[in-house]
Amino acid sequence: MPLGTEKVQNDGYIRVKVAEPSVWVFKHRLLWEEANGPIPEGHMVTFIDGDKSNFHLENLRLSTRSGRKRPDNQGLPIGTERDHCGYIKVKIAEPNVWKFKHQLLWEEAHGPIPEGHIVYFIDGDRSNCRLANLRLGTWHDVQISRCVRAPRAVKYQIGDEKINSLGFIAVKIGENKWKPKHHLIWEEANGPLPAGKRWRLIFIDGNRLNCTLENIAFDGAPLGSETLESLTGGRKYLKVKVAEPDVWVFKHRYVWELANGPIPEGHMIQFADKNTLNCELENLMLVSNKEAGYLSAKNLYFEDSELNKTSVNIAKISLALNESQKKIG
Repeated sequence: MPLGTEKVQNDGYIRVKVAEPSVWVFKHRLLWEEANGPIPEGHMVTFIDGDKSNFHLENLRLSTRSGRKRPDNQGLPIGTERDHCGYIKVKIAEPNVWKFKHQLLWEEAHGPIPEGHIVYFIDGDRSNCRLANLRLGTWHDVQISRCVRAPRAVKYQIGDEKINSLGFIAVKIGENKWKPKHHLIWEEANGPLPAGKRWRLIFIDGNRLNCTLENIAFDGAPLGSETLESLTGGRKYLKVKVAEPDVWVFKHRYVWELANGPIPEGHMIQFADKNTLNCELENLMLVSNKEAGYLSAKNLYFEDSELNKTSVNIAKISLALNESQKKIG
């Protein structure tokens, strides 16, 4: 797989390939470290809203392992369903008593699960809690079933639902095409969602299985929000939201133009310290395309910001002398 490839784990976390031959890291840790530096020992990065797909920097929080906070499921009515690592849990009593739905359904039909036994899914689909899909067995039976499992008994039709790897309800809308149910519900009431990925729909009560319209809210990034964008070659730049509904520009260009006016045609903004995330005005240099070519050809880029500023002045003087000589000659 190429560098930058993302994959979703069974627990809902997303990993990114960062090196060969097969080096993967958690995306939320990668984004936090790019903005803040290495994660201190004994600490972890968590999602403030509990949504493992929300990678906005303001949603990532550094915390100690002992201080990790889990989503608060108290106060939800009895009968509420929620996702738990792909399984469905049902609230069965107060104050906060939950039970796996497949176990609950099996026991309602057959009585308590015998000691040393478990209830597993014949087709392997943890969201398919139909009684006909549940079987009582030992752990040994489960391992055998995973090795010799027959093709899935369920063939999904248009309009069928299932829980995806992120814990959302997905609806089949076409051949091999699925769409989150809460997106469909919201769009039926409000029209198509905007293009781009800098928005999200959130569940007001935090329960991804509660797809009622009153529980779904649109969460667009406010003006001034920032995000990281990777360009060809793997270099990362900051973008800032400057207008509605979804207008984003590169932060370094935006900062320079606020102070100096529009960037002249044929020019670019470079970083004196070569750090593309340092958008302080004093770190930004206006360079023409010719000057950038001169700097590259003469290998005049350095690690020191002051040296790079001097290099730009050298390029300006050298190119100006060349132009003068051409006119004289």
